[in-house]
Amino acid sequence: MKLATGLAALTVAIASTLTMGQARATPEQLSFVSNPSARCQPATKVSEALIRKRPLAMVNEGTTNATINCAFELERSEQLGQIVALYLSNSTAAAVNATCTGISGWEGRTDDGGAAINEYVPLQLVVPAGGQSEAFVWFDTDFDNGTGGLISVSCALPPGVAVNDTYADVVLDDAPAAP
Repeated sequence: MKLATGLAALTVAIASTLTMGQARATPEQLSFVSNPSARCQPATKVSEALIRKRPLAMVNEGTTNATINCAFELERSEQLGQIVALYLSNSTAAAVNATCTGISGWEGRTDDGGAAINEYVPLQLVVPAGGQSEAFVWFDTDFDNGTGGLISVSCALPPGVAVNDTYADVVLDDAPAAP
């Protein structure tokens, strides 16, 4: 899975050498990959005490759940598709359930009538014993009110679970509309 993602990112990097102003015949996906130490941080002082921040992962080394928040760099445009994803690993001898929630927008985001329009899209996956989860993935289309250009993620990490790697993708589709 990661190899395919890496090859796809490399293909996109090569293909994205088009000069500004050239239209793409088909949509392209740009993927920005990072270890969690660049995008994530413990959500509370209690979680701060439980999380070990390593270069390759952020691991809950405590005996209770710890919460982390991750913020992703995305292009802000209604014409761009946005995708964020992350993987968790489990160093314990038993499979665990983990929940992460994708959150759209920013603090205080409202519609024209003043109603709050941020959305929370929770996902739960099993993280196998001594293994890695499937990807937690959120698309901009998962949020009925749009993202406002921003998607963040909050995860409740069980003991022994780590955030391994994070992905922020933008889908470019600037081909002219059909006549």
